[in-house]
Amino acid sequence: MADAKQNIEVAGTSNSEFIGASQLEIRLDTRKLLLRDVEFYLRGLEENFYFDSRSQTVQSQLRKNGIPMMNKIGIQAVLNFCRFLLNTQTVQGNFDEKRYLYFMAEKRIELMKLLAFNSENWELPYDSSISEITDNVMNAVEPVMSRTIGNKEREGFNTAVKSVESNKISSGGFNLFGGGQ
Repeated sequence: MADAKQNIEVAGTSNSEFIGASQLEIRLDTRKLLLRDVEFYLRGLEENFYFDSRSQTVQSQLRKNGIPMMNKIGIQAVLNFCRFLLNTQTVQGNFDEKRYLYFMAEKRIELMKLLAFNSENWELPYDSSISEITDNVMNAVEPVMSRTIGNKEREGFNTAVKSVESNKISSGGFNLFGGGQ
């Protein structure tokens, strides 16, 4: 039997921006953090961090930082409004800037109407809270929704999930498919 010489060459590349599913998940699902912030604002809560010397870890603690903006039913309705507005499919849209601005103006009006029509049932504490809540919620939502402008979010996926692989096997003498070199 002839002396078989075999070279195996393997090359692989992956994008340095994509280090695992968690990064893509963070990039796509910003609503968890945003919804949490909106909820804390509406409930009059603030998250504080402290070092727990017993467990030697950093812990978070919620504390009151004002009064709730409305009752629990209203808070849930506003969170649902945001939840439906912000989802991974929505922020992958393809708006031009004009359409985006029109859409955001529409959503501001919808939220103001929702608050105005339900202000008594949701126990909004004072009249100016409708515009205050609308401004604060939409100021948090609008930057996330701006990801829809010009399809930039989807284009970013191309670099985030791109992977290239190539294999080259060569051998001297005999190979699996018969014949020589």
